[in-house]
Amino acid sequence: MVRKTQQELQQARKAAQAEREAEEQERQKRLIWLFEAKERHAQLVSVADGLYDELDKLARKWPSMPVTERQVTKVNRLLGAVRQLLEDEGDEFADALDEVVPAGDMPETRDIVLILREARDALDRFESKYESEWRTVHRADG
Repeated sequence: MVRKTQQELQQARKAAQAEREAEEQERQKRLIWLFEAKERHAQLVSVADGLYDELDKLARKWPSMPVTERQVTKVNRLLGAVRQLLEDEGDEFADALDEVVPAGDMPETRDIVLILREARDALDRFESKYESEWRTVHRADG
């Protein structure tokens, strides 16, 4: 068996230390991303639930009533934020959450409710994917 020189041993130790430090930095980046994603997810769920609940009430009474410009603006803002959060997740249904573009007449309330439901479902899938890691992050913070 060939013995390593003192210099070779020191180089190997430095390389191992550098590797451990790089792994720790990656772990810290991942924890920061997980924390930020959890916070953003909670915010988007809150907004999506509020919009969905209110528009669902309207859709039950007047399903074919057109939505207002303000409602379209709020829904589009939510959809953009959801797509941004989920852009690297490979969720084909979340990728298909396109902005509502009224072509002449405003869309009906029931159509917007369907779109909001799809956004909520995409957020639920995102939560399911990361909830175990989020619990780990929460325990580490607590």
